[in-house]
Amino acid sequence: HGGGITYKGLMPGDPNGLLGVSVASVRNSRVYSDLFPKNKKNETVFELTYLTKIIPWLNLQPNVQYIINPGTSDELNNALVIGLRTDITL
Repeated sequence: HGGGITYKGLMPGDPNGLLGVSVASVRNSRVYSDLFPKNKKNETVFELTYLTKIIPWLNLQPNVQYIINPGTSDELNNALVIGLRTDITL
């Protein structure tokens, strides 16, 4: 399950910039949980991103995600992931 929203034109001087906020959550099946009883039951991800055009042929999209129970593994701590997506149009 999940959902999100985007807002266009939030930043002054960037009328086409898109701010996005989302959340997604998945739950293991009963069969998987029976096979791996130590693992956590679900994983949840919160995401914040912003898409902007730097120059006519280059878009940048920084992204921050906070993941609770990554991979539903009992061996992993919650994680903060920071990324940057680029889109080049030739």
